[in-house]
Amino acid sequence: MNILITGAMGFCGRGLYKILSQENTYNLFISDIQEYTADNYICSNLADLASVSKLLKKTKPDKIFHFAGSFSNQYSKDYSVNVLATKNLLDAVKTLNINCRLLLVGSAAEYGDVNEADNPVQESYPLNPISSYGLTKVFQTYLMKYYVNNFSMDIVMARPFNIYGKNISEKLFVGKVYQQIKLLKENKIKKIILGNLESERDYIALEDTLNHYIRIMKYGDSGQIYNVGNGFPIKTKVVLDQILKEENIDNRFIESSVSEHNKQTEVNIIYADITKLKGLNL
Repeated sequence: MNILITGAMGFCGRGLYKILSQENTYNLFISDIQEYTADNYICSNLADLASVSKLLKKTKPDKIFHFAGSFSNQYSKDYSVNVLATKNLLDAVKTLNINCRLLLVGSAAEYGDVNEADNPVQESYPLNPISSYGLTKVFQTYLMKYYVNNFSMDIVMARPFNIYGKNISEKLFVGKVYQQIKLLKENKIKKIILGNLESERDYIALEDTLNHYIRIMKYGDSGQIYNVGNGFPIKTKVVLDQILKEENIDNRFIESSVSEHNKQTEVNIIYADITKLKGLNL
């Protein structure tokens, strides 16, 4: 079986490769836009349809974990990676008539402004993104529905909540904390500056997240979306305290403030209904 991981140099891509490479039953291929030297690595620009087609002809995948993504919150960049690149991948699979299963990765940001009483959030909850990143992930969701309904393609979607792990992107809360701790230890900053610590999110460890992706790929129904989380909320401050304890940093170095913009655009509490996820392979 040939397995292709796009966005393989990213946080989740590297983690999944580590898990799958422990088994010798797969031919693993990894791809990203940057240059890298490895026998099974193929540099590919997914925003270019010809490049995507070349990638698929080389790898002939039976399964594709599509991890290439952008969460810059700059619309043009996120649209290019999350929407255009995904469409190119789906078009290339269809045009080349490749019989494979694809996993797309959405985001809890698609739900956007959730009423507190509507938690835990089900996959059927109306999508109401409040960020350009969330909007592009909604577009990706509808791409899946379109290609499944019109071309009978075999696609499943994971919709993760907040992934927890070291070396995650510095654009996310956990990554930002680790980055500033590093700078603090190097005496490059005097304080760790953070935003709202009272919001509540559904945090899930990277390894657990990736194992759920594998389960969804194996047992999920085509065209279906599966929330990926722990199913309960944790205050951001609690997560911060865990990291500080792990890194042996006193909380006197923490300074938090909430801007008026964040007050207007930040959801106070959101966590996942994982009933569908728990029902896989029962």
